Amino acid sequence: MSSLVVGLSLVVVGVAVGVGFTFLSRSLKAKVEAAHSWTEVPAVIQSAKLQKVGKTSSAPSLTYTYSVGGTTYTGKRLQFGGINMTRTEAEAVLAAYPVGSTTTVRYDPHRHDFSVLRLEADSKGYLIAGIGIGLACVLTGLVVAFAS
Repeated sequence: MSSLVVGLSLVVVGVAVGVGFTFLSRSLKAKVEAAHSWTEVPAVIQSAKLQKVGKTSSAPSLTYTYSVGGTTYTGKRLQFGGINMTRTEAEAVLAAYPVGSTTTVRYDPHRHDFSVLRLEADSKGYLIAGIGIGLACVLTGLVVAFAS
């Protein structure tokens, strides 16, 4: 295969990756907007612990219970998307939700077992990854295609 074909293929992959991650980022934001209309109910925090994510990041891990129509559900979703925080940020989230405390959650009216504690989404990570990976592929592709 010629270097032009390989390079242009990398450019196409880069654009596709960038578009894909941008779509994912927008999808998470749309989920947050939709969840604003979900029913809010009381919930009790059952567990709260710090999880290590990779070498430098942390994430709060919470479990809570809530009831809908006499049925009790257990939720673990803090927010939409991934959670990538510094240890200090994760500890601050855990401090806001101590075990045994009462808070509110929102649940999907079509799926009562699907709930979220905070109406937020960590979409910037997807956007940054898409831009970074996409640009790297595009630039590499252009170099490969036209350097010969």
